[in-house]
Amino acid sequence: MANLHAAEIAQQAAAANYQRTIQQAFRDTSDALAGRQSQQANYVQSEGLIAVREKAYTMTQLSVQAGDRSRFDCLETENALLDARKALTESRLQLLLQEIQLNQSLGGDASSG
Repeated sequence: MANLHAAEIAQQAAAANYQRTIQQAFRDTSDALAGRQSQQANYVQSEGLIAVREKAYTMTQLSVQAGDRSRFDCLETENALLDARKALTESRLQLLLQEIQLNQSLGGDASSG
C-alpha cells in the first residue's frame, strides 16, 4: 500500500514538473516571437532611414557640384549615411540572433545550420 501511494505521489510530481516545463516553453516562445516582431520593426525602420540618408547624400553631392554647399556638408551627410548603414547592420544582426532564439525556443538545435 505504501509503494502504491509513493508511486502516485511520484506520478503527480512528474505531471506537475511536466506542466511547468510546458508553461515555460510557451512563455519562451511567446517572448521570442515578441522580440522577433520588435526587432523586425527596428530593421524596417533602419531600412527607411538608409533611404532618407542616401537621398540626402545625393542631394548634398549635387549641391556641392553646383557650388551651393561646401565639401564639409557633403562629408557630414556621408557620415550620417554610414552611421545609418552601421545601424542597419547591427539591426540585422539582432534580427538574426532573435531568429536563433525563436528557433531554440521551438526546440531547434543552435548548432545546426
